[in-house]
Amino acid sequence: AEIPSLGLPVTLMKACVLLSLGVASAIAARSLNNYFVNYGKSQAVRLRLQQNFGRFVSPEIVARIEQSDNGRIPASLCRAVIVFGDIRGFTGFSENVSPEHATGVLNEFFESVCRIVEAEGGMVNKFLGDGYLALFGLYSETSNPCADAARAILKIEQASNGILKPLGLAAGAAANFGSVVAGEIGSEGRCEFTAIGQPVNLTARLEGLNATLCTRFLATASFIQYLDNEPVRIRSRGRHSLKGIGEPVEVYEIQSQDCV
Repeated sequence: AEIPSLGLPVTLMKACVLLSLGVASAIAARSLNNYFVNYGKSQAVRLRLQQNFGRFVSPEIVARIEQSDNGRIPASLCRAVIVFGDIRGFTGFSENVSPEHATGVLNEFFESVCRIVEAEGGMVNKFLGDGYLALFGLYSETSNPCADAARAILKIEQASNGILKPLGLAAGAAANFGSVVAGEIGSEGRCEFTAIGQPVNLTARLEGLNATLCTRFLATASFIQYLDNEPVRIRSRGRHSLKGIGEPVEVYEIQSQDCV
């Protein structure tokens, strides 16, 4: 027996359904394609922003901003290692050479500083003329930021000899460990990420003491107590009054065991 025809209306309905499914599939495919194209573009833009923005702030700060819902980093109380470093004698040197030569030396030195600090788990927070501020243990999960910082400072000292020593210059640094307030500082229109607090001020003053004591690496008691397993030599340089710091501070000189 022949299968009875379902009639023209049903046939037309089936045709409409098939046409609709085809159109829907085409739209879905186009939407999916657009999604992947836009996703690829957004990833490329994101990577470009990371690369460009990362030239002005540390990768850790770029990552924190990306993770934030509002693109901000609220201030918080943190335990961290503060390192101030600079080039001894650079001011006089820069007065007797061309600006291009002076900035070339600075850039080569800072290139070495950034590479070593980041390799040891720290972040270079800012450049200050011929100096820098680096922070360790702020957002990283290191078990001993003091040891990380000590290794970085001694490596910078060694690496910079080839750059600075022929010019009669030398790298110096000071390190401290304490509680700082870290976050965005500034106005609504312009701000920067930094760390503030008494430990920061103390470290800056301590770094200046290198010139007086003819040393290259000074640190506080709160810093050296975590260096028991590090291949370094530590000796006390006595108590010193530092500008803006109420009580005299016990100061320690740190050298590599390989230093003669």
